[in-house]
Amino acid sequence: MPNSHVTQNPKVTGSPNTQELYAILNFQSQILEKVAQDATPEQIFDDICRFIEQSIPACVASIMLFDSAHQQLHVTCAPSLPPNAIDAFNGLEPAIGAGSCGTSAFMGIPVLAVDIANDSRWDHLRDVAEQFDIQACWSYPIILDEHQVNGTIAISSFTPRTPHPFHIKLLEAATNVISIVLKRVDSQKALDHTAHLLNNITQTMPGALYQYRLTANKQQEFTYLSSGIKQMTGVSAEDACNNFGLIWKQVHPEDKAQLWTSIAHASQHSLAWSHEFRIFHLNGELKWLRGSSLLEEEVVDGKQIWNGVFLDITPEKASIEKLRLAGIAFSNTNDGIMIADKNNVIVDINQAYADISGYSREELLGQSPTLLKSNKHSPAFYQSIWDTLEIHKHWQGEIWNKRKSGEIVPHLVNINAVLDPSSQELTHYVSVPPISVALKPQKPSFHTLSTMTP
Repeated sequence: MPNSHVTQNPKVTGSPNTQELYAILNFQSQILEKVAQDATPEQIFDDICRFIEQSIPACVASIMLFDSAHQQLHVTCAPSLPPNAIDAFNGLEPAIGAGSCGTSAFMGIPVLAVDIANDSRWDHLRDVAEQFDIQACWSYPIILDEHQVNGTIAISSFTPRTPHPFHIKLLEAATNVISIVLKRVDSQKALDHTAHLLNNITQTMPGALYQYRLTANKQQEFTYLSSGIKQMTGVSAEDACNNFGLIWKQVHPEDKAQLWTSIAHASQHSLAWSHEFRIFHLNGELKWLRGSSLLEEEVVDGKQIWNGVFLDITPEKASIEKLRLAGIAFSNTNDGIMIADKNNVIVDINQAYADISGYSREELLGQSPTLLKSNKHSPAFYQSIWDTLEIHKHWQGEIWNKRKSGEIVPHLVNINAVLDPSSQELTHYVSVPPISVALKPQKPSFHTLSTMTP
C-alpha cells in the first residue's frame, strides 16, 4: 500500500496538566520500584496495563512482543481482553494494514487510529476489530536499539477516540519502562548463559577450581569451590566453604607445616602459589594434591585473594614412584639391559650391559646394535629374529656378539618388542643378555623392562 494512501496520525498538541504529570511520575515511580525489587517481567507488564486502564476510563491496555524466529507479534499481557480476542491477535505479522500494533511494529513509529472503521492501517484486521467492538487503538513501538522493534504497547477504546497529551505521555513513559525491563531480561539471559557455561566448565574439568581468602590475622577460608573437591576429599564444596577446617584437618600431619610455610611466603611476597601435599579422603584413602593459584592485585582490608585449581596428582606420583623403582632395578640388576627405539637405535643401557659389552654408555648411545655383530650368524638368522619379533613380539636364543676388545662370546638373549598401551604401536626394543655363556655356563635368569615401561 503506498504511503500516500495510509491514514495519518492526528496532531496531538499541548501538554498534560499538573495532576496528569503527577500521575505519570507516580506511574514511573511504582513500576521502577518493582523493577528494582526484581519483580518478574510478567508482574511488571500486568501492573503497567492495569495502571493505564485505571487512569483512562473505558479502555483496555495490551503489550505485544516480537518473536524474531517466526517474525510475529504475540500478546504478552492484556489483563482485560477476553481469551478469544488474545487468540485472534496472536501470531500477528507486522505490516501496513495489520492494525495499530502490526503497522507500528512494521514502521517503527506510533500509530494512533482514532476511528478504526475508516483507518486504512486496519484494513487486514477490520473484521477482528468489529468482532470485539474495538473502535480506536493507539500503539507505540517498543525499541531497544535503532534497528529492531521488540514489541508494542497499545491502548484500545470501544468508541472512536482521539488521544490527549496525557495519553501520549503515558504511552511514552510505559514504552520506556518496558524497554528497561526487556533490557534487564536480555542481560539476565546473557548472565545465565555465561553462568551455565562456567558451571559446565567447572563441573567437567579435572580437579577443583577455588577462590581462597587469607585475612590480615591469617584466617583462611574458601569463598568458592567447585564440586570436584568432594571427589578428592569427600567434603562437599558447600561444607568446605562454610568451614575451612574440614579440609585443613585432613591434610597429612607431616605436610601441614610446609604447606602453611608456602602459603605464608606467597602472602608475604605477593606471589603466585604452587605446592604439592598429601591429604586424606574421608574414606581413609591418602591422595596427593597439587594446588596452584594467582593472587588478585587488589587487597581489601588486608585480605588477600587467590584464584586457582587443585589437581589430584596421585596417579602421577604413583607413576613417578614406579619409574623410580624401575630405574633402581635398571641400574642395579646384574643382568645387562639394552633399550633401542623402534628404528633400532640404542637409547639406553645399564652398567651391567656396559660390563658385558666392554663399551661405555656414552659409546653405545645413538649406535645400532649391529656394532656388536660377530659375523658368526647369517643374514637369514637375523631376519628370523625380526620376523619372530614382528609376529610374537618376543625372541629368545643364543647370539654370538663381539665385545669392544674383539673377543667373540655367546650370549643367551631375551628381546621384547614394547608397544604403546594406547595405540599398540611399536615404541622400543628391550634386549637382556644376562651374561656370556662362556663366562657363566649355568642357566641364566632373564629379565626385561617391558613391564616397567609406561
